[in-house]
Formats: sequence, C-alpha cells, structure tokens
Amino acid sequence: MVVARLTGIAAQQGLLIQNRPALEQVNQLRYALMDKTGTLTAGNFKVQQVLTTTDAMTADEILQTAAALEQGSTHPIATSLLQAVTGDLPTVMHQETIPGAGVTGMIGDDYFALLNMPALRERGIAHEHAMFASLADKGYTVSFLVKHDTVVGVIGLGDAIKDDARQFIADLKAQRITPVMLTGDNEAAAQVIARQLGIEQVHANLKPQDKVALVTQYQQQGGVMMIGDGVNDSPALAQADLGVAIGAGTDVAINAADVVLVHSKPSDVLTLLSLARQAKRKMTQNLWWGAGYNLIALPLAAGILMPIGIRLDPMVGAILMSLSTIVVAINAMTLRLK
Repeated sequence: MVVARLTGIAAQQGLLIQNRPALEQVNQLRYALMDKTGTLTAGNFKVQQVLTTTDAMTADEILQTAAALEQGSTHPIATSLLQAVTGDLPTVMHQETIPGAGVTGMIGDDYFALLNMPALRERGIAHEHAMFASLADKGYTVSFLVKHDTVVGVIGLGDAIKDDARQFIADLKAQRITPVMLTGDNEAAAQVIARQLGIEQVHANLKPQDKVALVTQYQQQGGVMMIGDGVNDSPALAQADLGVAIGAGTDVAINAADVVLVHSKPSDVLTLLSLARQAKRKMTQNLWWGAGYNLIALPLAAGILMPIGIRLDPMVGAILMSLSTIVVAINAMTLRLK
C-alpha cells in the first residue's frame, strides 16, 4: 500500500519510478554524481565563437561542415550547430557517431571529424593550445573540426546553468550528500560551471567507461546516486545504487535509470529523496504494527487465556484482523509530500 501511494504521489510530482527497490538505498546515499550538460546546465548551447586555423576554410564553412556532420544526432551540441547555420549543408557519407568523442564522416573525398579534446589527444592530432584555452577559460565547451589529420577549426559553445541548480547543490550538501561533477567536457569549462554551483569535486574529459569506473570507485566509500541525461551516462546510471535520468534526455539514458525526472529539473531529486525516506518510515511503522499485532493476536487465537476462562470469539478475531489491515492502509495513506 505504501508503494502504491509513493508511486502515485511521485507521478503527480513528475517523478517516474521505474525500479522501486533502488529507492531503498536512499538512506545510504553519500555521493551524488552528475553530468554537466543537460543535467546542471540547460543543454541549449549557443555558438559563441568560431576560430579558423587555415586560410582554406572560412568560419562559416567550418560551421557548415560541423553542422553537416551532426545531422541526425540528438546531442545538444548537434542541435546548437544546426540552429546556427542557414542554407543547404554538404552531403555527408559514412557518418559515424563515436560515444564520448564526436562524429566523423566523408564530404566528397575528404575525411572530417568533429571531436572533443580527449578524442583529439587519443588520436595524437596536434592543436594550438592557446586557441583552445582562449575558449575553455570562458567556460565554453570546445569542439575541434578535423580535416584528415589536421585541425582546421575550433568552435566554442556556451551553455546556461539551470535556474534551480545552485539551490539543488546547496540542499544536497545540507543533507550531507557530496555533489560530484562527471563530464566529458574540458576541464576548464567544467571548473567554471562547478565554481558557480559550489561543486568541489570535478572529473572532466571523461568517456562513458570512465564514468562507470568513477561510480564504482565512489561506491567503495558509500551509496552513490548518478544523475544524467545522455547516451554517455547510461552505463553509469545502470551501475549506480540509484540512477536518475533527466526526462528530456535520450531514450537510452531513460531506460537505464531507476527514476526519471519528467520535468528535467535537478531539484526534483530532492523531492524524490524526501518521498523515499518518508515511504521507508511508513513501511517500517507498518512492519512493526503487523509484528506487534501478531505477537498478541496469535497467542490469543490459540487460546492462551483459556485456563483463566477467557476465550476469543472467532468473530471478534476476524473483526480485529480487519481492523489491523485498516490501520496499515490508513497509515500508508498518510504519506504526504512535505
């Protein structure tokens, strides 16, 4: 009964519970690991700056090529690039999305890739650090356009922090849950957002498997909640003690999560934690009531008082049993969002 009540109230608050047993871990949570883009920030990127490293391509051509590579992708960066361009885009062949890295494809006879910093380093592609730093230090997410094995352009994209994110982080700390940022974005951009939110522990330039490894590492120190929205977050969501997906995120992330935030507000996690704790208390109360009732009622029904002439009428026993069930139901219905 408590479970049904919990599920109903949660649904009213925009919380879709997909795996109720995971909520039993709520009192053991010590860490809240969370993605940055789309979770703490709005995920509505805007192209802020485009830098060219070659005379062979203009800034507009770099944007056009990057947007063409991103066609068909649901990633926030893809959306922002496609919104930033007008006109027909080049035709891309053999397009491939690389989780945690970027996208690649052929335009004519030329191989292009739109990559983040870790992917660039992994492939050993040289870049001008000063150009990257000039964007990253402003808090921009940085993407590199690569032609064959040479960086031809650098794109800086800005994102805004969600309105409720700062208070959400403060409230987590008040509950002695340590917030930790896990992001595939560059270190400088991650630190800019983290400082504004008051997050001390930041892990940047991460691939999906890196996030899983960090979840496992933190689990050795206590209960871990993971909050994310993207394909890159789905393995970590599945690994965490409690996985929470942003409702506006990808289907893969949503399917991997225990709970979905339909309204995509990080502060709804606090509502979830409060409801889960109250539900756990109600379940405990009902268990104690049931145990106490049976400890008394069963001996009476067995005739323990017969030697002194007291006999429990079966009809009375049936009524008391019904009353016990009613008490449990009433207690479950008193579950309220506080």
